[in-house]
Amino acid sequence: ITVALERRSGGTSVAAFWPGYIDRLMGVAVDVGSTTIAGHLIDLANGEVLSTAGQMNPQIRFGEDLMSRVSYVMMNPGGEAELTKEVRAALNQIVTELCETAGIERSRIVDVTLVGNPIMHHLVLGLDPTPLGQSPFPLAIEGAFAATAAHIELDLPNAMLYVAPCIAGHVGADTAAAILNEGPHRSDAIQLL
Repeated sequence: ITVALERRSGGTSVAAFWPGYIDRLMGVAVDVGSTTIAGHLIDLANGEVLSTAGQMNPQIRFGEDLMSRVSYVMMNPGGEAELTKEVRAALNQIVTELCETAGIERSRIVDVTLVGNPIMHHLVLGLDPTPLGQSPFPLAIEGAFAATAAHIELDLPNAMLYVAPCIAGHVGADTAAAILNEGPHRSDAIQLL
């Protein structure tokens, strides 16, 4: 058998196992934007992007901009559940397209990393975004979030989910990821991010 282990600060645990020898495991990186959701299927051994997929965010029918969506939730009790359901369905569609394009089984995906602006971040996680609609714009979760992919209803039986942390009420995990990747703090040159 092949066993995938997950190491956390609390120790090591079995994340997944397969019969026979498996030498290639995948990860999915997703940016959940207010307009577009984009994903990449990545070979975890070498970082190669195997496929890319995206689609319009289906939440647009509830409001074209973020504050319209927050207003929808404020005026429609339980509206956050509708918005969460829509974005999670879109994420599953994107994962299906990524796997089909690359010819990869869903069971080979062991990691999902997700970023987004604070409101998308909250809605993907099923959190009420309404506090972000008014000052002082508090986040429901201050740090990163980790769980199984099933926590957000992703049909990925062996995958762990990592949601990068937002920086502040109007500065999301997408910005944090861009800073981490581009590293403006590692250079003396002036950069526009």
